[in-house]
Amino acid sequence: MELTARQKWWVLITAGLATFLPSTYNSILNTILPEIQHGLHSSLAASAWIMLMYLLVLTVLLLPVGRVSDLIGRRNLLVAGFLLFAGAAVFCAVSRDLVWVVVGRGIMGVGGAMLISVAPAVVTTVMPARERGRAMGFLGLLTYLGMAVGPVLGGTLTQLWGWPAVFLFAVPTGLVGVLLGIIVIPKSPKASGRVPLDTRGTLVYAVAAVAFTLAMNPSVLGRDKTVAIAVLVAVTVASIVGFILIERRQAKPLMCLNLFTIRTFSFGIIATVLNYSTFFIVTFLVPVYLSHQFRFSPAVVGLWMSGMSVVMAVVAPAAGAMYDRIGSRALSTVGMACGAVSLAVFTLVARQGNGEFLWLAVALLLNGFGTAVFAPPNNTSVLMSAPSKQQGMASGVLTTSRYFGMMCGIALGSTLFNAIIHSLPGSTASGYDDAFRGVMWTAAGIMAIGTVIAYGTRSERKDAASVTSSSRGG
Repeated sequence: MELTARQKWWVLITAGLATFLPSTYNSILNTILPEIQHGLHSSLAASAWIMLMYLLVLTVLLLPVGRVSDLIGRRNLLVAGFLLFAGAAVFCAVSRDLVWVVVGRGIMGVGGAMLISVAPAVVTTVMPARERGRAMGFLGLLTYLGMAVGPVLGGTLTQLWGWPAVFLFAVPTGLVGVLLGIIVIPKSPKASGRVPLDTRGTLVYAVAAVAFTLAMNPSVLGRDKTVAIAVLVAVTVASIVGFILIERRQAKPLMCLNLFTIRTFSFGIIATVLNYSTFFIVTFLVPVYLSHQFRFSPAVVGLWMSGMSVVMAVVAPAAGAMYDRIGSRALSTVGMACGAVSLAVFTLVARQGNGEFLWLAVALLLNGFGTAVFAPPNNTSVLMSAPSKQQGMASGVLTTSRYFGMMCGIALGSTLFNAIIHSLPGSTASGYDDAFRGVMWTAAGIMAIGTVIAYGTRSERKDAASVTSSSRGG
């Protein structure tokens, strides 16, 4: 049954809300994490698990949850996602122990995976081909809008009523999503017959992700961290090898490894991980630094961080339009290079000079500009490089790589910051400056490598054609 224009608009609003809610909470919690850390009397590395647990669950579930939506229907999964996200937020709000907040965030990750995976599929199912581009652009706009609104909203709510109030914001938003999902989303036909789920691949993939995250952020390990990290690294490597062997034998794999033989695809995925890793080092560590060193209130921290997201919301559509004219290579390379420069500029903030606020503004705005110039062309290039029959798989891998990058950024940033600050003598203030500079220089190096990788991409049309012809040949 074809929907009317008004019905399609309401479906688009509902799907937009499903992308707005998770992106808002990503930026909110990055901003107010220092307040939660102080309220729960935890260390920076331990409180990082409030973000890490959510991203870890999301990264593990994004690929398989799309298959589940074919079994139970997309509307049902979207409604369940809104309910789970809101319910878990209430659980976090009433928790007064770090462990339980982390558990709640893990449950929020399950709900977030449902929302993020299903929303684009709902749009592409309902919208005709001629309207899908604008519809997906609307979802992207709401994602950036959530990132821009989140810091200000989170900072204001925290300053007025404390950090638990931030989680309660998800309740009315989630309930509106539930009602809209039930009323306006049409029932999607369930898959006929049995939809194969790559259970073994999913489990091994989950083991690799958990082991890697623990190895990157060993704050929860026992006293003998060296042995524990060595074991976790071994488990990670063994799981990755096992995952590759399993996926090669699967008729319907969780991840099609042949996609990584496409140079534009593989380089674009690596560049995505590196870009989002450094971006989340900034969004995670800068609020901590501003709160500790400059004694900024949560509302002021939110205002500083929102500027970066506003730049992204303005620049990203223009970068996407320029892709149609000049392709992705130049734009992606320039975006990565701007990100590397911005991270170097951040090191000037910690010198306590008269121009520190000027350098802070320049670094934040340049970082947002670089990410916005890089992401849309690179995303489009990665998707275009995949054969048409594997577009869904390519989209899932791309989305997973973004969240994997976020997870790596928080783990690397928190672990390296704590390692540096505990290895240096001197006052707490100077230790914070030295640790901040050390992390930012490391991130700048990562982005420099990413710039080289972005420059090394090829024409996506050539790669896609070659893979398609090779797949036809057997």
